[in-house]
Amino acid sequence: MGLMWLSEEEHMMIGQLRDELVSLSKQRRGVLQEVVLTGEVIDLKKRIVELEIQEGKIKEDHAKEDRELRHMIGLEKERQ
Repeated sequence: MGLMWLSEEEHMMIGQLRDELVSLSKQRRGVLQEVVLTGEVIDLKKRIVELEIQEGKIKEDHAKEDRELRHMIGLEKERQ
């Protein structure tokens, strides 16, 4: 290890601290990945809402055009 002047107990403590550091580093990477994925989920949910709003507007426009067309057909039939 290169730290000959340390006692066996101190070497063991250093080893345990290294193991804990590795474990904490892995946990941190996991948390960071979770944060990134959570951000992606939020963005996707926002996009879903935007698309649902867009879909509603398109359906509303289509229904309006359909009503106008039916009205025009009705007027034409009355005229004949």
